[in-house]
Amino acid sequence: MRRTPGMAVDKTVRLDRFLVYCCYIWSFKPKYGSLQRGGGAGRLAWPGSGEDTMRTTDDRYAGERAQFDLAMRLIRHQARTHIITLCTGFSQDRIRKLYTTYFKHRGERSVRRHRGKSPCSVEYFVRNPTVQSEATLLVHLFAAWGLLRIRQDLAAEPAISVDRLAFGQRFCEAFETFRSLQPEGLISFEHAWNLLTALTQRAELLLLDCADCSTLYVHDALALDRRRCPTCRVVLRTRHTASHGT
Repeated sequence: MRRTPGMAVDKTVRLDRFLVYCCYIWSFKPKYGSLQRGGGAGRLAWPGSGEDTMRTTDDRYAGERAQFDLAMRLIRHQARTHIITLCTGFSQDRIRKLYTTYFKHRGERSVRRHRGKSPCSVEYFVRNPTVQSEATLLVHLFAAWGLLRIRQDLAAEPAISVDRLAFGQRFCEAFETFRSLQPEGLISFEHAWNLLTALTQRAELLLLDCADCSTLYVHDALALDRRRCPTCRVVLRTRHTASHGT
């Protein structure tokens, strides 16, 4: 087939149209794409490329992973189901399966699941100077980890609201710090939870300052008190016993 001048012109016109079309696409895409940096070089993330979906999926996975880690942490502390559900949002069935899969079937006998209601008596925290001192230490740790605020009038109030996951994580940090300071401590995780709610929600416990040493200490809101902290009471009792002994 012989080539004619008209055919060359037609091919040139089509090539020009193709170049114009490419320029149009290139000028149109960046309006809806975003320049991302990855792998050490700039690249365009076009709409519908799946990167936004992957990022959303990664965020969701990170959130679920944090919930899972907190649930495992709470189970190790032998927290009851309602506390784990409150902090993680997991159902009772899922918590039961986690315990069965990762603890019961692996023979971890030190981790047990407690049934029934959580302890709610505040008398436990003032029954003797040792437990009262431990409760006072925990209150200071709660304040340090942002779980409560101590006002100038010594009233304890809930701290600025945080999401339940962060609250559970902070509570675990405070309790684990307490355990590192008091390895043989008498206050369990469940009692520590009761201590915080009794101070900040039920107002069954209060903070007082000792008349002898000005130290803050936990006291029963309905009990009589001579404004002496547990340490000063022990010192006074020891002196009294020694004076009568001689």
